[in-house]
Amino acid sequence: MPKKIEPLTAQGIEALPIPESGFRDYPDGKGLRLRVWSERGGRVTKTWMFRYTVRATGQSRLMKLGEYGSADDQLGLSDARRLCEDHRYSIRNGGDPQIGRAHV
Repeated sequence: MPKKIEPLTAQGIEALPIPESGFRDYPDGKGLRLRVWSERGGRVTKTWMFRYTVRATGQSRLMKLGEYGSADDQLGLSDARRLCEDHRYSIRNGGDPQIGRAHV
């Protein structure tokens, strides 16, 4: 039986452990995950990622959605979930969210 994924919370995100080096993914469910990077100099980056499968090819893809945060150019938890739902809708209708998207 698959392991049940506990959805992330805003308070829980702030308390996530920081990896000593590299990154660690924290799943929220339905393909959404928060990737926490530990970089040189002690800088920590939290990035929303979306894993999905292209229906036409069966190919699994991982897509960066944006940085976590509350600034205008960042995504909060509810924004990331909403964006994920939009992408899942596109996938259900035969689309691929990365087609036509500028590379980041």
